[in-house]
Amino acid sequence: DPELDALLLETILITGARREGLINLTVGYLDPDERVLWLDEKFGKMTPQPVPDWFFDKVTAFAASRGATSLGDKVFRKRAADGQTTEITGRRFDYLFTTRLQSSYAWADKEKVGAHTVRHHAITLIERSAGQAVSRMFARHSADDVTATYTQASQMEVAKAVVGLYGGDHPWLHREPRVK
Repeated sequence: DPELDALLLETILITGARREGLINLTVGYLDPDERVLWLDEKFGKMTPQPVPDWFFDKVTAFAASRGATSLGDKVFRKRAADGQTTEITGRRFDYLFTTRLQSSYAWADKEKVGAHTVRHHAITLIERSAGQAVSRMFARHSADDVTATYTQASQMEVAKAVVGLYGGDHPWLHREPRVK
């Protein structure tokens, strides 16, 4: 299912999502007014992650094409041979990174490239383009030292950085976020 695998990788790059956040993503966690994916990643904490308008539309269209229409339906679904779809589990990431990527590329096997590696790459891209405070907010990390508590970024800055890297638009570039 190359379409699913490509979208999983792209979603990690654009959102910095953990695999748990992608597995838990439902249609009800797609907010069309705010253009955010609500990520449920660690300890049940829900976090709005801004994405470019074009990418939000792509994720929404993918979910619909896989039969995810109810609020509780999982967005990321794999196709079965009979045309039916089923929600992904952690095994999909094992297949994607171990079976497909690491077995195809010696460098990926040597470096043990996985979802976490791609997440770190995404965070680094944001850090290089928008600074450490924005990358910390993008990664949904808490301040880890005194200086970091004084240099907190806003959700609007994350939206600006993501759109700056990937193109498109986002409502937060034109108005205050309506989510906390």
